Amino acid sequence: PGGLLFDPLVEGDTITFQSAGLYHASCQIVQTGYKDPTPAPVTVVAGAAEEVQTEVDPTTLTSGESALVACSGTDAYENPVTNEWDITVVPAGSAPGPVNGLIEMNQAITGIKEGTYDVACLHATGALDESPVPVSVYHGLPDKIVTTLENPTIQAGQATSVSCHTEDKHGNVIYDLPLSIQLDE
Repeated sequence: PGGLLFDPLVEGDTITFQSAGLYHASCQIVQTGYKDPTPAPVTVVAGAAEEVQTEVDPTTLTSGESALVACSGTDAYENPVTNEWDITVVPAGSAPGPVNGLIEMNQAITGIKEGTYDVACLHATGALDESPVPVSVYHGLPDKIVTTLENPTIQAGQATSVSCHTEDKHGNVIYDLPLSIQLDE
């Protein structure tokens, strides 16, 4: 193949390949130069990933939004490793979200719960990106208002505390939205 990083090394009856690609090996008679007209194909694939890179776009999500994750890597001979990738998600950073607050499916992640997470590619051979990509998930638009009474049954003349908050459709509390208490009789 053209553009090889490393040429195959022939030593006696052994060929060592370092660059991935499709090769054709054939034997020839030294004195005449006559070569086997039907060379044997040799497919060389990348070895175990040694360098791993993770790309996430975008890295800031609103609850319910998704981002694409691209995994890439190279083996010891700088051949691209393109298959057998998995994605790890770990709550981390300044405001770690809950486990399963950022879910992965089919090379994409979806933010569910507010927080910060580290996303990294993991190859089937165990090679992990040592520089994970930080991803932040923020609450979505208000979906419901929650009213909670300290004591829902009281005697005449007593009071009870009322607390209110809003949540997005994934249950993330929205703290910065002003609410007031209304009373329907």
